[in-house]
Amino acid sequence: GMRTGFAAGGNHTVAILEDGAIKATGSNEYGQCDMRRLSKCVAVAAGVYDTLGLRSDGTVVAVGDDAYGQCKTGSWRGVTGVAAGMGHTVGLVVDGSVVAAGNDEFGQCDVQGWEDIAAVSAGAAHTLGLRHDGTVVAAGDDADGQCDVSGWHDIVALSAGGLFSVGLRSDGRVVATGKNDFGQCDVGDWEGIAGVSAGIGHVVGLGADGHVRAIGLNEDGQCDVDGRGLGPGGRLPHGGPAVGRDAARDGPCRRWPARRGRVDDEMRRWGWPGLTRCQGRASSLCRKRRGDRRWRGSNTARGAWRSSRA
Repeated sequence: GMRTGFAAGGNHTVAILEDGAIKATGSNEYGQCDMRRLSKCVAVAAGVYDTLGLRSDGTVVAVGDDAYGQCKTGSWRGVTGVAAGMGHTVGLVVDGSVVAAGNDEFGQCDVQGWEDIAAVSAGAAHTLGLRHDGTVVAAGDDADGQCDVSGWHDIVALSAGGLFSVGLRSDGRVVATGKNDFGQCDVGDWEGIAGVSAGIGHVVGLGADGHVRAIGLNEDGQCDVDGRGLGPGGRLPHGGPAVGRDAARDGPCRRWPARRGRVDDEMRRWGWPGLTRCQGRASSLCRKRRGDRRWRGSNTARGAWRSSRA
């Protein structure tokens, strides 16, 4: 059936079909594709190793890796949207407040005081909230300026990337802040955009005319949208997910590298503080014991573990 909701995680993909059934494919190493508990969900969000499901009664269920307590959402009530980051999860409550669970090493879960929020998005170690008045609030790691959003206005959609943030304005222009090592924040000339989604090192924009454009890290062809699987001229065959103040409540999809082992490897190379001694800080992920399964399949990641112990 036609997909009515979908999310991309680290090495897995989840979709809600037209008949309400939920399907998942990809790595199930941590049980992130165990959809038995996610039945009857109306929205989904995918983290790197976990999956969230929002039920029609406003409760949230989670499956997958729970190393940081990111799946402990059983007490959440009245939730209208969910978002998943790298080790933390976020829920938008019907009254405009926000709840969060999981890794709070950089304060990415410090959202208790947020009010009048219309949409949320979770990055690697930061969280964004879009207010109904078009302004944006942020919490978490700000070492690269990814939380420098106080001057944003007229925002109708947002997406938190790895170490940067992207916002869509009501006039179809796009703003970005944070780490720009691959040019992923060079979106100032984009116009006529209807939806945005940020990956760890790249940004994708859906034009109002159905065309897609992308910028940033392109090592694996993630920015090659000129017709690759999208139809002639990069057009989506059936349109695409419009991420606005209402649609964004479900949290824009997190776009992580698709191959097993590449998540840990590339996150370290990009300088995310969760995997190595980046920006002068050692993360709790570095302190994982050598036998932890998340380090297998990535020589670079194991090297990061060893260097963090030095």
